[in-house]
Amino acid sequence: MGIPFIVGGTYRNRDGAYEVVELAPPTMLIRYRDGRELKTLIADQARIWENIQIEEDNPDATDDDIEDLPRRSRSGSAPRPVRRVAKPAFDFQGLAETDFKTTPTGTNWRRQNSLGGLLAGQLSAHSGRTFASQAVSRRCEVYVYEPHRFNPQEPRREAKFRFAVHESGVLHGFYIEKNDGPMDSTWDWTRFSAALARDPGLCTQVAAVLAEHDLCWQLETGVIGRGDWTLTQVNAAGGQAQWRSGNEAPETISWVEFVERLHALPAGQWCDLMVCQSLPRARAIALRVGLANHAAKVWHALLPLYLAGVQAA
Repeated sequence: MGIPFIVGGTYRNRDGAYEVVELAPPTMLIRYRDGRELKTLIADQARIWENIQIEEDNPDATDDDIEDLPRRSRSGSAPRPVRRVAKPAFDFQGLAETDFKTTPTGTNWRRQNSLGGLLAGQLSAHSGRTFASQAVSRRCEVYVYEPHRFNPQEPRREAKFRFAVHESGVLHGFYIEKNDGPMDSTWDWTRFSAALARDPGLCTQVAAVLAEHDLCWQLETGVIGRGDWTLTQVNAAGGQAQWRSGNEAPETISWVEFVERLHALPAGQWCDLMVCQSLPRARAIALRVGLANHAAKVWHALLPLYLAGVQAA
């Protein structure tokens, strides 16, 4: 069995979330959030991590479907007892009317054991990769990302998935930011824009996802500290891009031209770019706990865009 962990990655077992400090097969050193460290077998933690993802992907899985301990001892000569496990420790049952507000005060859905962590777990299950989540300070948002590709201290530089709750609904999808000044190799935008330039067909590929899930590209451009921001939405239209900037009439352009326009953004102009789906308030509430899986399926379809930002050429 391959090792599903990386040093610095964040995972969970039945005692909570932990960071991998050291891999020294057949053992690993992990550190829990309270600072406790534990030297443990990689095989045991891998089995628990796999079972947690099974539980997240299939909430109806029974205890008989999931075993944290192998049936046999290391010698293979005698059965080992099977430990029954509880359902995953996520308390998210759905968004409530009171969650749709301008500040996160009084809400708890962003927590690791609520929708925030569930989103990361569901995307991990769909993609076979390891994702984690982080609540955005003082905002009704969470970011979801691969831990080894993300610096929580500089989130603006990193590509990620974004889930945001506002007064009238939910906005979620792939999210990347362009600086309003010089960008070095630590900005994922540089890799993202280069990948689109090399392969404009990537936008054409994503256009099918836009149509299937009713998504759009959303570009919010402007200068930080000033109020002259412009919102541009780009949809798929018969194999082409439907560009609507501000209050202007929509314009049909090719996806190649769309990429060229992204490259032509002024160096001193910030850009928040999302490929996103908007869910009305009533629809988001009606999905209840299934909201996490709904979002994760869309994000998995958008994974090529995420990888274009985080992977070197």
